[in-house]
Amino acid sequence: TLTICQGESFNAPSTSGMNIQWYSDAALTSPITTVDEENPTATELGFTNSSAGVTTVYVTETQNGCESPSAAVSLTVNGLPSPTITGLSNVCDGDAGVIYSTESGQSNYDWMVSSGGTITSGGGNSDNTVTVTWTGAGSRTVSVNYENGSGCDASSATLYNVTVNAVPVIMTQPVDQFVCAQSPTTFTVSASGTSLDYQWQVNNGGGFSNITNGGFFSGATSNTLSISDVTLLDGYTFRVFITEQGGSIPCEIISNVATLSVDPIPTITAQPANEFVCSDDIANYSVNASGSTLSYQWRRNGTAIDGTTDAGAYTGFNTVNLTINNVNGLDGNTYDVVITESSGTQSCPITSASANLSVNPVPIITAQPTDQQECSGDATTLTVTATGITLEYQWQIDNGGGFVDLTNSGIYSNVDQATLSIGNTSG
Repeated sequence: TLTICQGESFNAPSTSGMNIQWYSDAALTSPITTVDEENPTATELGFTNSSAGVTTVYVTETQNGCESPSAAVSLTVNGLPSPTITGLSNVCDGDAGVIYSTESGQSNYDWMVSSGGTITSGGGNSDNTVTVTWTGAGSRTVSVNYENGSGCDASSATLYNVTVNAVPVIMTQPVDQFVCAQSPTTFTVSASGTSLDYQWQVNNGGGFSNITNGGFFSGATSNTLSISDVTLLDGYTFRVFITEQGGSIPCEIISNVATLSVDPIPTITAQPANEFVCSDDIANYSVNASGSTLSYQWRRNGTAIDGTTDAGAYTGFNTVNLTINNVNGLDGNTYDVVITESSGTQSCPITSASANLSVNPVPIITAQPTDQQECSGDATTLTVTATGITLEYQWQIDNGGGFVDLTNSGIYSNVDQATLSIGNTSG
């Protein structure tokens, strides 16, 4: 009795090993042709790769022209296993923990992976699974063979094809941004690949979520995320998913996390007001603002004022109050103040509203009134001569109690003209 695996050869039970002949019947009428008469295979004896079983064959030996009586051989042929492999056939470069499995309950497992694959667990001769990490895009294989319960293994290992797809390569990561409130900013990533998709995410302290275009955000699915106003986003963090769509499956990579730091700006509580002054007056501008560490720079028509501006006409140009000590020639100028908060990681300015300066001319007296000496009861006049554009006059009198305006009544007339008439000087 012989037990073999399908495809194995076996030795004939002969003494000399010469002129061996195999038969499939006891009557020796059906000879079996073998290549190696001493070591036939199960296939030659009628067993295909998919068959197995028990049969009896007969063997004779011929010497000197005489064939010996036959010997019956009970032959048990065990079938070969056909290992199968299940697992992901499409993976991404860098994927780890990818499990492949074959039939359980077998023995002497022989796992192999091609270059680009690293077995991280399993894969021993008693393991029907193997865990692989894939690196490097390209075509790869996993193979396995094992012995079944009859101790037979497959004639060749089973190969399982795996395609490792490329992932994007990030060339430049997003970086932290330090921005003043009420300002815009951007986060940018640079990556290489064939067909790339982008999805920016934000974490406000409750975990990352996808950003959609709208509100403060635009470019949420591009390589540059734009934020129009950062005021409410201090401490938020951002990252971007980049997906390569050019392979058999989408493969993604996640960028580094970048933080947005928003520094405060001053809050203006009272804006400078327009000034209307005469050419011989002093003009004053003021601003009220709240903040931690504030500095001030007043400007004329957008240019910073210092001690030399307009021949030194200004004082307080680095304080909350700007004083113009000489307004001549400054009619129509505008003034504002840049207030800077320096308590953050950077200096953050805000500019006030502009305030106008209107300078009205002062009349020039070219001839003053002169003292008059008259006889009691006579009439007289007092005259002043002045230059200007549109002049108005108002005569006054001081009778010992201080000057008061005159009115056209009694002995006085033309009190609003250049020449005052007094009809009677008595009293």
